Amino acid sequence: MFDSTTLEISRSAYANNIKQIRELAGDSIICPVFKGNAYGHGLELMVGLAMDNQITDFAVFSAEEAYRAKSVCGSDGHIMIMGMIPDDALEWAISEEVSCYVFNLERLQ
Repeated sequence: MFDSTTLEISRSAYANNIKQIRELAGDSIICPVFKGNAYGHGLELMVGLAMDNQITDFAVFSAEEAYRAKSVCGSDGHIMIMGMIPDDALEWAISEEVSCYVFNLERLQ
């Protein structure tokens, strides 16, 4: 009732955009950044749409977003956390082969 914006995503337009990106990028890995709930588009929706278009690499901001993305792509996808990952999520990230940045040597150890 009070929403000011409605967003519609065209599956065919998305597929066409991915096709054009692939033509330009060649053999490069396409890794969309889906942080902030996929910029408000819905993380699970966008990961699923990307998977439907044979995209399997994704970047997110947090461990929580990585967990949500992993729930959609499972072992078929690769997730990279771009932000800081809390200590209590590190074991999960390692066990799920989720990549993350190392900001200091202490974290590496």
